[in-house]
Amino acid sequence: MKVMPAVFIHIPKTAGTSLGAALSKHYNAIVTHYPPDGIKYGHHPDDVDCVIGHFAYGFNRHILGGRESFEFTFLREPRKRFVSQLHYDLRFFSDLSSTDAPALPEALNADSVREFINANELLYFDNCLVRYLSGRWNYVPLGALTERDLDLAKENLMRLDFIGDVDNYESDARRLGDLLGFEIETLKENRGDYAEGDAFPSEAIPEQFVEMDAELYRFYRKFVRI
Repeated sequence: MKVMPAVFIHIPKTAGTSLGAALSKHYNAIVTHYPPDGIKYGHHPDDVDCVIGHFAYGFNRHILGGRESFEFTFLREPRKRFVSQLHYDLRFFSDLSSTDAPALPEALNADSVREFINANELLYFDNCLVRYLSGRWNYVPLGALTERDLDLAKENLMRLDFIGDVDNYESDARRLGDLLGFEIETLKENRGDYAEGDAFPSEAIPEQFVEMDAELYRFYRKFVRI
């Protein structure tokens, strides 16, 4: 029997577009994202049996009107996620002809990447896993996350019904499907066409933007992953 309602917290660049497309084949899903101004919706559609989107932990309760749900997410090694996000942004912003598009760094190094993120206040580069799983997504300014936010992310991670890892996507998708009651088709939506880490030296990643995520990911691998 299919488990519902299901809630998929789609952290950016964690194969979530593929998983969301697969889930939508089985559910009457609503795709929603955390509103930029932080205002929570009062939307309680009774016929929705799956919530999918870029939203922080706990946000779905405002969509489902407090209904109990099966909540899950996928994580990704933080430096790989950072590189994937940066490649995506470089392509996305390069495709924009608008003069409002953010100015891209001419060379990729820690200083230029840090300046690019700070100048455009790109929160999804700043310890993105902790931001989503702490529930504090855009309530905390860039660079202002604390150890309390990290601890909250760990606590909330333990409350989820399932956590997958992009490095084990196919096997974890099968495990998730077993729990939900149907086979999840492995799709490849919105997948980058570049090799992992292509032309991006590891020293170009500003450590301040991944250090809390790295600690959260270590916690997951040591205490949660089975």
